[in-house]
Amino acid sequence: MTNNFSITKFKLTTRVSGASVFPFIRDGVTFTYLIVMLTANIGYLATRGVLTAEEVAKQGSIISQATAVLFFGLSIFMQIVDRKSVRRILVTAAPLVPMLIWVLLSVTWSDFPDASIRRALRLVVDTTTAILLAAGYRDQYRFLRVIYFTFTIILIADIALLGVPSLSFTPIGYAGVHESKQAAGIFCLVALPLFLLAAIDRRIFPFRIISFSAVLGCLIILAISLSKSALGLVPICVILTLAINFIRRTKSLTAFVMILILAIVALIAILIIVSIGFDEILKVTVGDPTLTGRDQIWDYSLSLFSQSPLLGHGYGAVWNVGVFSVLQLPEMSESFVLTGGQNGYLDVMAESGIVGLSLAMIFLASVLYRLLVRMPHEEFKEINLIAIYTFFAITLEDMFETNIFRSGAGFWIYFLLITHAAMFVARAPDVGSNGRG
Repeated sequence: MTNNFSITKFKLTTRVSGASVFPFIRDGVTFTYLIVMLTANIGYLATRGVLTAEEVAKQGSIISQATAVLFFGLSIFMQIVDRKSVRRILVTAAPLVPMLIWVLLSVTWSDFPDASIRRALRLVVDTTTAILLAAGYRDQYRFLRVIYFTFTIILIADIALLGVPSLSFTPIGYAGVHESKQAAGIFCLVALPLFLLAAIDRRIFPFRIISFSAVLGCLIILAISLSKSALGLVPICVILTLAINFIRRTKSLTAFVMILILAIVALIAILIIVSIGFDEILKVTVGDPTLTGRDQIWDYSLSLFSQSPLLGHGYGAVWNVGVFSVLQLPEMSESFVLTGGQNGYLDVMAESGIVGLSLAMIFLASVLYRLLVRMPHEEFKEINLIAIYTFFAITLEDMFETNIFRSGAGFWIYFLLITHAAMFVARAPDVGSNGRG
């Protein structure tokens, strides 16, 4: 009797220990994955400066691909161990599938099939990894704490590199541990709401002074990054997120009035832009009507789209392939190798055509619909606010950068991770800080 009791107790203890260790392993994988994907500049610090096209093409490709495959394998292994519902994962990820299939099919008509197949497979691997990691969480606070610690470590590294300007500053702004000053700006753009929410809700992080300090640090890095689009989008995304949350909560005539006011303001803004001219608006607001030479890049992207409007030139077959595209800024002597068209939607059009753009828009619309409509009001949690904010931040920022459906893009992975984690935990009860979720 005693022996049987001892064996039963041992089995129970082993099971509990395994259950308690697994979340830490999963959190560690998520943390490490985000650190690697959001700090692309760490590997290039020793070569800070203007790289040649050949150097950009060769550096870090094998290491980057091996790392992606490693995390892909880990994410699959953790799903097998944790035994999450495969059906639920497939249903949640379903809107992504048509675009991923189209991306893979585009290899058959790509101008550079070798580059297309490598980048298409990398996109599938990155996307799958993000979805599987998001599916592993039931407790929103545990997930948000992982993101909080990730962002805090990156922010500390950004601040520390202020002491080494030769490595962290570029001719056009502060890049820190990121691949560019624009990436540094986007990081601060998406990190700010989490630090602000943590300062309000101590269930995310208990020490408010640290959260407030992180907010201040983000604002400093954002300012010195000189990322005009990120600076301008912070108040816009905050207002949109708060307005939507207010509308969801009221469900009354007040909500209708709010929507009407926002529509009128948007109409007035459009009329002002049309009457004054977009170039003049940019000149007054940001002092640069070309948006750092983006107008030339956009014209080139549109010309590529016009050559093959239906199918595009093939995924990943436009930038940094064949004859490399180089941007020469009028006010500077340096040249910059382009790895993207500085506009995610134009890139999708040039690479995947009208069909690809339509599938991408359907996916984005489905994400917004599920975040706003499919989630019951009583299940609307803190993670939903951050997911909605991130949705607006990334989709609006993509008018000036390329993130959506971009292989190896850290902010695309974070976008998938936060939005789909919100969907996975939407109906899951808060299991607390000691739960497995």
